[in-house]
Amino acid sequence: MDLANRVLIVIMAALFIVFWVAVIVTLVVFPDQTIDNVRRLLNSFEDNRSFARFVAGLLGAALLLTSLLILILEFFPEAKSVQLTHVTGGTAHISTDAIAQRIKHDAEDMAAVREAKPSVTVRGKDRVDVKVEMQLERGATVAAASEGVLRQVRASVEDLGVKLAEVKVHIAHLPKGTGMAQREAPAAPPPAAPEAPKSEQERPEGQPEREQPRGPLWDEPSKPGDGQA
Repeated sequence: MDLANRVLIVIMAALFIVFWVAVIVTLVVFPDQTIDNVRRLLNSFEDNRSFARFVAGLLGAALLLTSLLILILEFFPEAKSVQLTHVTGGTAHISTDAIAQRIKHDAEDMAAVREAKPSVTVRGKDRVDVKVEMQLERGATVAAASEGVLRQVRASVEDLGVKLAEVKVHIAHLPKGTGMAQREAPAAPPPAAPEAPKSEQERPEGQPEREQPRGPLWDEPSKPGDGQA
Protein backbone atom coordinates (compact mmCIF):
# COMPACT_ATOMS: atom_id res chain seq x y z
CA MET A 1 0.00 0.00 0.00
CA ASP A 2 1.90 3.00 -1.25
CA LEU A 3 -0.43 5.45 0.47
CA ALA A 4 0.03 3.86 3.90
CA ASN A 5 3.80 3.80 3.45
CA ARG A 6 3.85 7.46 2.51
CA VAL A 7 1.72 8.37 5.52
CA LEU A 8 4.02 6.55 7.94
CA ILE A 9 7.14 8.04 6.43
CA VAL A 10 5.66 11.54 6.54
CA ILE A 11 4.68 11.11 10.20
CA MET A 12 8.14 9.88 11.17
CA ALA A 13 9.84 12.68 9.24
CA ALA A 14 7.58 15.28 10.86
CA LEU A 15 8.31 13.98 14.36
CA PHE A 16 12.03 13.92 13.61
CA ILE A 17 11.94 17.54 12.36
CA VAL A 18 9.92 18.76 15.34
CA PHE A 19 12.30 17.05 17.78
CA TRP A 20 15.46 18.56 16.34
CA VAL A 21 13.92 22.00 15.90
CA ALA A 22 12.98 21.96 19.57
CA VAL A 23 16.52 20.88 20.55
CA ILE A 24 18.16 23.59 18.45
CA VAL A 25 15.84 26.34 19.70
CA THR A 26 16.38 25.29 23.30
CA LEU A 27 20.15 25.27 22.90
CA VAL A 28 20.11 28.72 21.29
CA VAL A 29 17.71 30.38 23.74
CA PHE A 30 18.70 28.60 26.98
CA PRO A 31 22.20 27.17 26.42
CA ASP A 32 23.37 26.91 30.03
CA GLN A 33 20.11 25.58 31.41
CA THR A 34 19.83 23.03 28.61
CA ILE A 35 23.32 21.68 29.22
CA ASP A 36 22.67 21.45 32.95
CA ASN A 37 19.39 19.60 32.37
CA VAL A 38 21.04 17.14 30.00
CA ARG A 39 23.79 16.51 32.57
CA ARG A 40 21.21 15.87 35.30
CA LEU A 41 19.29 13.51 33.01
CA LEU A 42 22.43 11.51 32.24
CA ASN A 43 23.32 11.36 35.92
CA SER A 44 19.83 10.13 36.75
CA PHE A 45 20.16 7.40 34.14
CA GLU A 46 23.51 6.41 35.62
CA ASP A 47 22.05 6.27 39.11
CA ASN A 48 18.93 4.41 37.96
CA ARG A 49 20.07 2.06 35.23
CA SER A 50 16.86 0.03 35.22
CA PHE A 51 14.86 3.15 34.23
CA ALA A 52 17.43 3.95 31.54
CA ARG A 53 17.09 0.44 30.11
CA PHE A 54 13.30 0.80 30.14
CA VAL A 55 13.38 4.09 28.20
CA ALA A 56 15.91 2.77 25.70
CA GLY A 57 13.89 -0.42 25.20
CA LEU A 58 10.67 1.55 24.70
CA LEU A 59 12.18 3.78 22.04
CA GLY A 60 13.81 0.82 20.30
CA ALA A 61 10.54 -1.15 20.27
CA ALA A 62 8.65 1.80 18.77
CA LEU A 63 11.18 2.19 15.98
CA LEU A 64 11.23 -1.57 15.35
CA LEU A 65 7.44 -1.85 15.10
CA THR A 66 7.24 1.12 12.75
CA SER A 67 9.89 -0.35 10.47
CA LEU A 68 8.18 -3.75 10.44
CA LEU A 69 4.84 -2.14 9.60
CA ILE A 70 6.36 -0.34 6.63
CA LEU A 71 7.95 -3.57 5.36
CA ILE A 72 4.71 -5.55 5.76
CA LEU A 73 2.73 -2.98 3.83
CA GLU A 74 5.40 -2.93 1.15
CA PHE A 75 5.55 -6.72 0.64
CA PHE A 76 1.77 -7.23 0.86
CA PRO A 77 0.48 -4.75 -1.70
CA GLU A 78 -3.08 -3.72 -2.19
CA ALA A 79 -5.35 -6.23 -3.91
CA LYS A 80 -5.82 -5.55 -7.62
CA SER A 81 -8.80 -7.82 -8.26
CA VAL A 82 -12.12 -8.71 -6.67
CA GLN A 83 -14.22 -11.83 -6.75
CA LEU A 84 -17.37 -11.81 -8.87
CA THR A 85 -20.69 -12.74 -7.34
CA HIS A 86 -23.41 -14.94 -8.83
CA VAL A 87 -20.85 -17.21 -10.53
CA THR A 88 -21.50 -20.93 -10.38
CA GLY A 89 -19.13 -23.80 -11.09
CA GLY A 90 -16.02 -22.03 -9.82
CA THR A 91 -14.65 -18.62 -8.92
CA ALA A 92 -14.02 -15.61 -11.12
CA HIS A 93 -12.19 -12.38 -10.47
CA ILE A 94 -12.11 -9.03 -12.22
CA SER A 95 -9.32 -6.49 -11.97
CA THR A 96 -9.84 -3.05 -10.52
CA ASP A 97 -8.47 -1.57 -13.75
CA ALA A 98 -11.25 -3.25 -15.74
CA ILE A 99 -13.86 -1.91 -13.34
CA ALA A 100 -12.38 1.57 -13.60
CA GLN A 101 -12.44 1.40 -17.42
CA ARG A 102 -16.12 0.45 -17.40
CA ILE A 103 -17.00 3.26 -15.00
CA LYS A 104 -15.03 5.79 -17.05
CA HIS A 105 -16.73 4.75 -20.29
CA ASP A 106 -20.25 4.84 -18.85
CA ALA A 107 -19.72 8.13 -17.01
CA GLU A 108 -18.26 9.93 -20.03
CA ASP A 109 -21.25 8.82 -22.11
CA MET A 110 -23.38 11.14 -19.98
CA ALA A 111 -24.09 14.53 -21.54
CA ALA A 112 -23.07 16.51 -18.45
CA VAL A 113 -19.64 14.83 -17.98
CA ARG A 114 -16.63 15.97 -20.00
CA GLU A 115 -14.03 13.68 -18.37
CA ALA A 116 -14.09 11.07 -15.61
CA LYS A 117 -11.13 9.58 -13.71
CA PRO A 118 -12.30 6.71 -11.47
CA SER A 119 -10.20 4.90 -8.88
CA VAL A 120 -11.27 1.52 -7.50
CA THR A 121 -10.10 0.06 -4.17
CA VAL A 122 -10.88 -3.47 -2.98
CA ARG A 123 -12.56 -3.76 0.40
CA GLY A 124 -12.68 -7.22 1.88
CA LYS A 125 -13.20 -10.15 -0.47
CA ASP A 126 -15.90 -9.11 -2.93
CA ARG A 127 -16.61 -5.39 -2.42
CA VAL A 128 -15.04 -2.26 -3.84
CA ASP A 129 -14.87 1.43 -3.03
CA VAL A 130 -15.08 3.82 -5.98
CA LYS A 131 -14.00 7.44 -6.19
CA VAL A 132 -14.62 9.42 -9.37
CA GLU A 133 -12.95 12.72 -10.20
CA MET A 134 -14.77 14.39 -13.04
CA GLN A 135 -15.02 17.54 -15.13
CA LEU A 136 -18.41 18.81 -16.19
CA GLU A 137 -19.55 20.33 -19.44
CA ARG A 138 -20.44 24.00 -19.61
CA GLY A 139 -23.99 24.67 -18.49
CA ALA A 140 -24.33 21.42 -16.54
CA THR A 141 -26.05 21.49 -13.17
CA VAL A 142 -23.70 20.28 -10.42
CA ALA A 143 -26.28 18.57 -8.23
CA ALA A 144 -28.06 16.82 -11.09
CA ALA A 145 -24.77 15.71 -12.69
CA SER A 146 -23.44 14.35 -9.38
CA GLU A 147 -26.61 12.37 -8.70
CA GLY A 148 -26.57 11.01 -12.23
CA VAL A 149 -22.94 9.87 -11.94
CA LEU A 150 -23.59 8.21 -8.57
CA ARG A 151 -26.47 6.23 -10.04
CA GLN A 152 -24.48 5.34 -13.13
CA VAL A 153 -21.45 4.13 -11.12
CA ARG A 154 -23.65 1.93 -8.95
CA ALA A 155 -25.37 0.47 -12.00
CA SER A 156 -22.06 -0.15 -13.82
CA VAL A 157 -20.41 -1.92 -10.89
CA GLU A 158 -23.42 -4.08 -10.05
CA ASP A 159 -23.83 -4.97 -13.73
CA LEU A 160 -20.33 -6.47 -13.62
CA GLY A 161 -21.33 -8.70 -10.71
CA VAL A 162 -19.35 -6.77 -8.07
CA LYS A 163 -20.68 -5.45 -4.79
CA LEU A 164 -20.26 -1.73 -4.27
CA ALA A 165 -19.35 -0.69 -0.73
CA GLU A 166 -19.00 3.08 -1.16
CA VAL A 167 -18.90 5.57 -4.01
CA LYS A 168 -17.70 9.17 -3.89
CA VAL A 169 -17.75 11.85 -6.57
CA HIS A 170 -15.23 14.70 -6.66
CA ILE A 171 -15.69 17.54 -9.13
CA ALA A 172 -12.21 18.67 -10.13
CA HIS A 173 -13.06 21.43 -12.60
CA LEU A 174 -16.04 23.64 -13.32
CA PRO A 175 -16.12 25.51 -16.64
CA LYS A 176 -17.59 28.97 -16.75
CA GLY A 177 -21.37 28.97 -16.62
CA THR A 178 -21.60 25.64 -14.76
CA GLY A 179 -23.50 25.07 -11.56
CA MET A 180 -26.59 27.19 -12.06
CA ALA A 181 -29.84 25.42 -12.68
CA GLN A 182 -31.30 26.28 -16.03
CA ARG A 183 -34.31 28.51 -15.56
CA GLU A 184 -37.34 28.10 -17.73
CA ALA A 185 -38.65 31.13 -19.55
CA PRO A 186 -41.83 32.50 -18.01
CA ALA A 187 -44.97 31.27 -19.70
CA ALA A 188 -46.73 33.75 -21.94
CA PRO A 189 -49.98 35.09 -20.50
CA PRO A 190 -53.16 33.65 -22.04
CA PRO A 191 -54.73 35.79 -24.76
CA ALA A 192 -57.34 38.19 -23.51
CA ALA A 193 -60.94 37.34 -24.32
CA PRO A 194 -62.56 39.68 -26.87
CA GLU A 195 -64.69 42.37 -25.31
CA ALA A 196 -68.44 41.95 -25.66
CA PRO A 197 -70.42 44.63 -27.52
CA LYS A 198 -71.49 47.57 -25.46
CA SER A 199 -75.15 46.65 -25.77
CA GLU A 200 -74.46 43.23 -24.26
CA GLN A 201 -72.39 44.71 -21.41
CA GLU A 202 -75.20 47.08 -20.40
CA ARG A 203 -77.98 44.47 -20.67
CA PRO A 204 -79.09 43.29 -17.19
CA GLU A 205 -78.58 39.65 -16.33
CA GLY A 206 -81.57 37.49 -17.17
CA GLN A 207 -83.13 39.96 -19.61
CA PRO A 208 -83.49 38.52 -23.14
CA GLU A 209 -81.53 40.13 -25.85
CA ARG A 210 -83.46 42.79 -27.65
CA GLU A 211 -84.16 41.91 -31.26
CA GLN A 212 -82.96 44.45 -33.75
CA PRO A 213 -85.59 45.77 -36.21
CA ARG A 214 -85.33 44.31 -39.63
CA GLY A 215 -86.40 45.82 -42.99
CA PRO A 216 -89.04 44.25 -45.28
CA LEU A 217 -88.08 41.13 -47.02
CA TRP A 218 -89.43 42.54 -50.38
CA ASP A 219 -89.80 46.00 -51.86
CA GLU A 220 -93.21 47.59 -51.56
CA PRO A 221 -94.92 48.37 -54.90
CA SER A 222 -94.74 51.98 -55.89
CA LYS A 223 -98.00 53.95 -55.75
CA PRO A 224 -99.44 55.62 -58.82
CA GLY A 225 -98.32 59.18 -59.12
CA ASP A 226 -95.06 58.65 -57.23
CA GLY A 227 -92.23 60.20 -59.05
CA GLN A 228 -94.49 62.39 -61.26
CA ALA A 229 -94.35 66.10 -61.01
